[in-house]
Amino acid sequence: MNQTVASPATGTAPALGLSSRGGVLRAAGFLASSFLSSMGDFLLVFSLPNGLGLERNDSRYAVLAWMIPAISVFAASFWHKRVVQRHTSARKDYALLLMGIALFELFVAVLSALYRGPVATLLFACLFLFGYAFGKEGIPRLLYAVSVYRFFVEDKHYSRMAGLSDGLNILAALSGMLVASRIVALGEWRLALMLDALTFVVLAAALWFLGRDLPPPEAAPAPPAGQPAAVEAPTGSAVDWKSLRAIAVAVPMLHAINAVYVNYLPLINQTLSLRTASASIVLIALLRLPGMLSGLFFDRIRALVRPERIVRLQPWLYCGASLLFLLVPGMPSMLLVWLLGGLNGGFYNPADYTLRNQLQGGALVRFNTLVMRGLALFQLAGCLVALYLFSLPQLRLDLAALFVGAFALLALLFGRLLLRPQRLA
Repeated sequence: MNQTVASPATGTAPALGLSSRGGVLRAAGFLASSFLSSMGDFLLVFSLPNGLGLERNDSRYAVLAWMIPAISVFAASFWHKRVVQRHTSARKDYALLLMGIALFELFVAVLSALYRGPVATLLFACLFLFGYAFGKEGIPRLLYAVSVYRFFVEDKHYSRMAGLSDGLNILAALSGMLVASRIVALGEWRLALMLDALTFVVLAAALWFLGRDLPPPEAAPAPPAGQPAAVEAPTGSAVDWKSLRAIAVAVPMLHAINAVYVNYLPLINQTLSLRTASASIVLIALLRLPGMLSGLFFDRIRALVRPERIVRLQPWLYCGASLLFLLVPGMPSMLLVWLLGGLNGGFYNPADYTLRNQLQGGALVRFNTLVMRGLALFQLAGCLVALYLFSLPQLRLDLAALFVGAFALLALLFGRLLLRPQRLA
């Protein structure tokens, strides 16, 4: 029987494809910091908007918690040229950015605890959300957050530890949502800021002390004497432009749908006397679990269903489930929305990453820039619709269905008209 024996110098290094003690340490640092960072993200996303809305007894506060980040992400999209230029210093830049956000987050948490009036709460929350979204959501989306692992391990080694990483991220998401439900029940959303700040400190320290700088992009070979240099273009025949257009349609549409009503379902549930907000967060965590777990088997799933079909079909299933709930509200249709929301993470996101990776370097950043601007604008528009809906004397879910349908049509126009190969050249 063949048996792999661990090297005394590297422990489990052969299992991960790492050949040095430093490589194992970097891999362990990546897994631990990634787990804490993911947990902090889910903790904040579910604690802050719902906690704000419940504390002020006004769901419009929760809407603002999603509208301000949309504005911030749109502003961050104009930094794409700087992101391309600072390729080799990206690791330390990102570490300093995370540390700055952590200090800022602690500062806002302390101030918001000392000054709890409605005006002060709104001011501190908006200030924090803009800075947080700009640094944590906006800039990384230009590179796409999945590339953070490259600061710790090489691509050829990451494939061997991807399953462990995905499993830990699922556990982190579940843990973050369960802790968030308790924080919302206690009415202490400010505690989420402090806990999230600690996760930033850990990830920043791991990047600074354990990470490694990315190698500079390889220069194109010099042309023979007397011949002009070739111009690199991202429009080769290997690029599946139909699938990229499907992504450009899906991402803004999904964020618009979430901004209209999905992000506030715990509060809507409490308004409709279906579930308390904290109990709804627990239910969301449980219902999203099957979809997240399916991400562990994405390689097997893609052998049955191609990524191209996933990015074209999954978002429309989610849109259809949303329309069903808004037209026929109730627990069965709501459970379907949450279940498909989990599949967005397990099926859609890996397929999205796979197809985006057809693009390289600057072309990928420019594609992400276009999609990110669409995401921000659609999320902002969805939040404005939600503000209107929550300002009505009675919540009108049928009107929300009308807006969801309109956003779906607008997303189709956005993807087909704005995303063209020459824009990425």
